[in-house]
Amino acid sequence: MRFASICIAFSFSWLLGCPSSEEKVGTGSGGSDEPSAASSVDPLTRGKKLYRRACENCHGPKGTGEVVRETMPEVGDLSDPSVYDQMSDEEYLELLQKGRDLMPAFEVAFSDDQLQAIIAYSKTLAVDRPESGSDAGEAR
Repeated sequence: MRFASICIAFSFSWLLGCPSSEEKVGTGSGGSDEPSAASSVDPLTRGKKLYRRACENCHGPKGTGEVVRETMPEVGDLSDPSVYDQMSDEEYLELLQKGRDLMPAFEVAFSDDQLQAIIAYSKTLAVDRPESGSDAGEAR
């Protein structure tokens, strides 16, 4: 039953995370020569819109991951600032492109520019947390 719940949650989030064909902007490298309406939008606004479509189903509106934590305990907590200390933006981009474990790959669904906008927005979800001890944040 738990496996079925995980499969359903994954399938649902993957389907909702796929943008329509008109939303894909540019090529995999973001090198489109054509100006687009999306490129004139503030990257954080664009990132928030893309995050809501592709990431919010699992990570939640605040990035905590509590939406699916019971069935997928390994889901990343994007509200934890230490997450962004563990990898560079390039590594984060590759994670979004290739996916990992139950997280789908988004390199076909989104351009690099769109993924960079998601990265920029997700960093705004990080909140400072009071340290509960000297090892706070290192347990991840």
